Amino acid sequence: MGSRDPDVAHVEVDVQLPEQLADDLAALRRSERLADDARQAPAHAQRRAAEQLRGAGLSVRDIGRLLGVSHQRVSQILARESG
Repeated sequence: MGSRDPDVAHVEVDVQLPEQLADDLAALRRSERLADDARQAPAHAQRRAAEQLRGAGLSVRDIGRLLGVSHQRVSQILARESG
């Protein structure tokens, strides 16, 4: 088994939660994941739209007007997409 340091203890703790509490915590984690996905969806849609509009030949200024953001923000979005 190999030598172990006699001054170090290794302890494993197995916490057994009541079933309802475990279910509640699992539901909380699912809700947090769904919320994270919901927060990320608009940013992904914005990136896709900017990329498609750029591919259609629009300027970053025009894309900014359509997306309701500055042309600088469009440049950032497109740079992140290509980088």
